[in-house]
Amino acid sequence: MASPETLSTESKPLPLVAWPWATAAVIVAALLVYIIPGASELLVYDRARVTQGEWWRVLTSHWVHFSVSHLFWNALVVAVAGSWAERLLPWRARILYLVAAGVIGAALHALEPSLARYGGLSGVAAGLVVFLAMVQLRRGTDSRWFWWTVLGLLVVKIVAETLLASPLLARFPDPAMRSMAIAHLAGAVAGTMALRRYKPATKA
Repeated sequence: MASPETLSTESKPLPLVAWPWATAAVIVAALLVYIIPGASELLVYDRARVTQGEWWRVLTSHWVHFSVSHLFWNALVVAVAGSWAERLLPWRARILYLVAAGVIGAALHALEPSLARYGGLSGVAAGLVVFLAMVQLRRGTDSRWFWWTVLGLLVVKIVAETLLASPLLARFPDPAMRSMAIAHLAGAVAGTMALRRYKPATKA
């Protein structure tokens, strides 16, 4: 029988390996992009400029935020979920940051042709939440109900923001700005992809 406390070797790394440096780097990068003049304009997703060859914006747009509120809520979720994920499965969590950036950017560019500009870590944050919840569910811990609730709340948030055409937490200077459900769904897909072939160790 599987023991809820049993972790795979990958989920019990050395302290140095498990230190969430990737999560810290992502948050610091987002902070720097927000405060350095001109950085946001250089890195934000801009469809017109992407089609002109500035393809890096598809990846770097996740560091760009449009208000303090936008940055705060995204950084908070990334800090909590990302640090936890790196502690459990450090290399998979770090790969997720790269995979999510590409999957979300590509999905927005391909599936939202009317989208002119995009920025924010919310899609990556959604991917981290899904990743973390699925790890815990696969481990069969006693808190499975909690992680199913987390996934349910994420779905409710995405649906509510889509129906309201407005984010539930972040506030923007331009009221026309809205949350992108595709970014969150693509992030969730990336979170699932990062767990491909992952099976926690069990003990008889």
